[in-house]
Amino acid sequence: MAAKVKIEDITDAGFRPEQFGTPADWSQETGGYLSRLIARAEQWAIGRFGAGYAAVPVDSTTHERLRAAELCWVSGHLWKRRAAFVDSNAMASRENLVHANRETYEKQAARAFECADDTMALALGITAAGTGAALAHVETGPYAAAGVD
Repeated sequence: MAAKVKIEDITDAGFRPEQFGTPADWSQETGGYLSRLIARAEQWAIGRFGAGYAAVPVDSTTHERLRAAELCWVSGHLWKRRAAFVDSNAMASRENLVHANRETYEKQAARAFECADDTMALALGITAAGTGAALAHVETGPYAAAGVD
């Protein structure tokens, strides 16, 4: 099996090695910083999607939704790692408002994980929470109580 998300998708989303201390193996295909995270995203997706994961056609809407869900999941973890990196940086910890940066990164991570769950639900054919609509019509008044139509 192969993950639907690729290293290029992650870099296209705006993540750069400099944001994480410039790991030497950032874009290495095997055992690299991103490839390890992609392998974890694949396992998450298989666990959520089930046995048909490997059989999803590349040119299908389901494949695109799985890719997007994995990208959101990876993004969530990268935002959490970014917050941890900023915390561990001695120079940044002396700067004003470093806590605001951390809070922003944590909110971004939460939104990314919500995106992952919602997009996975769409890949499964489930309408994600908040995407539906309902209409209702109620009539009241003296005529309804009297049985007048």
